[in-house]
Amino acid sequence: MPIPTEPIGSMITIEALQDRLREHIRSKIAKREMTGSTLARQAGLPQGHLSNFLNSHRGLSLRSMDRLLNALAISVLDLVGTHEIQSWIAPAPRSRFDIVPRISGSIAMMPRLLHNGVLAVHCIDKSLLRRLRSADVADRKMWQRFVLIDLEGGEVRGIVPASWGATVLIDRHYTALEPYHRSRPNLYLVRLGQRLAVARVSLVDDSLIVQPCDAKCEVSVVGMTPEVNYFDYLVGRVCQLRVEP
Repeated sequence: MPIPTEPIGSMITIEALQDRLREHIRSKIAKREMTGSTLARQAGLPQGHLSNFLNSHRGLSLRSMDRLLNALAISVLDLVGTHEIQSWIAPAPRSRFDIVPRISGSIAMMPRLLHNGVLAVHCIDKSLLRRLRSADVADRKMWQRFVLIDLEGGEVRGIVPASWGATVLIDRHYTALEPYHRSRPNLYLVRLGQRLAVARVSLVDDSLIVQPCDAKCEVSVVGMTPEVNYFDYLVGRVCQLRVEP
């Protein structure tokens, strides 16, 4: 199911962001802080691909843009001004959109979203989000409720082909194990060590059972302790998923 996104107000366009990224890279190359070949190698892009981008002969896919941002150790917010960010996060009172951040998996379990972990912001219809019920047994009322997270194919095995990726809309205020829909079990985004996975979960005695969607994947059993609750492993419920070939 696609995740709807629409621009509002003074939302900067992808083309404008790419122009700013070009200038940022050109400036670093001119100052001899890096070379184009080094950046292309670090970002995993063909050097000719990067050269064409810097010479304005072509644009970038969102995935390639993310790779360049990661190689440069910056986020998309570093390419915009403070006044522009404020216009994103403070839309007009009558706007029918809510701002939802797209974040890196490394900050998925953090109550406060770190600046360098926010990759972009998206506008999602308020009516869609308000229809979603929460079930917060982890007392996360101070957490940003909805977030978007990009996942690789291995993290959503059994849902999309292994070579594809996906973007998931997560409700971090849904930490109960009760089914959202009576007819099917919930899917959660689960953090196991440094790994994220979309899975079904259940609690058996003092153990959390994590069942990946791919039946060929190994089931994980995580023992609970008095200091650790099952929801300490749950980023939240998967509300929507957008496949990206």
